[in-house]
Amino acid sequence: MLMVNPHADYVSFLLKMRRVRGESADIWTVTLQDTRTQTVLSFPNLSTLLIFLATTFNVEDATQPETASKSAPSTS
Repeated sequence: MLMVNPHADYVSFLLKMRRVRGESADIWTVTLQDTRTQTVLSFPNLSTLLIFLATTFNVEDATQPETASKSAPSTS
């Protein structure tokens, strides 16, 4: 099991996504690797990844973006 401190100031993951072609739709499978411990978790789809992240970091509603300034990608 991936042990993450949800109160840490910095957490780093390597995210890998692979498209699985289906008969009616494509599905993206995901692996998430903790860069500190090298622990790898696999997710069958993006929804389960989002649920894991929301639960781990105590996010109330992972489907709703935060304010535009917080959710906009950083260019640094």
